[in-house]
Amino acid sequence: MGNLFKNRKGASLWISAILYMGLGVVVISLILGAGLPLIDKIRDRNTIIQTKNLFFTLNLNIDEILDSGPGARRALEPFEVSHGEFIVDDGQDIFLWRMKTKSQIIDVGYTSKEGNVEMFLEETKVKDEYLINLRLDYNQKADLVLDSKYGNPFVGSYRFFIEHTGQYSADGKPQLKISII
Repeated sequence: MGNLFKNRKGASLWISAILYMGLGVVVISLILGAGLPLIDKIRDRNTIIQTKNLFFTLNLNIDEILDSGPGARRALEPFEVSHGEFIVDDGQDIFLWRMKTKSQIIDVGYTSKEGNVEMFLEETKVKDEYLINLRLDYNQKADLVLDSKYGNPFVGSYRFFIEHTGQYSADGKPQLKISII
């Protein structure tokens, strides 16, 4: 009888250990399930803030070049796009950055404007996935001309130069050459 009691005691010890491990896995899963979306939202907000600062710097440099006139040139080094993608649309004279996110940071269809930087959110075809956009529009101020061996979109670290060429478009806008190396 004593041997039977020892086996039951050992079995109950193992059952308790398995139950505690299972409970621990459930608790960790609940914490991660609740915490990861919050962490993703914070990461996306920080990325947006960094990219807005990059756009503010870009806008400031372009305004200085336009004020300085022909021959003015500025370098933005390093020009880093760590998340999302950066587009120079020289047909519409805009700079655009966009990134996929699961965080609905602002309302879809609403455009937020800080200085000359516009931010808006679009829905994608995937449920609960959005495309956050930052845009700088120079259509009324300048004619952007992209000069780069790389094509749109730009992702990574680059040397970025802006130069007032001294030429003007048919509607009188100064031409700015955007060189991305």
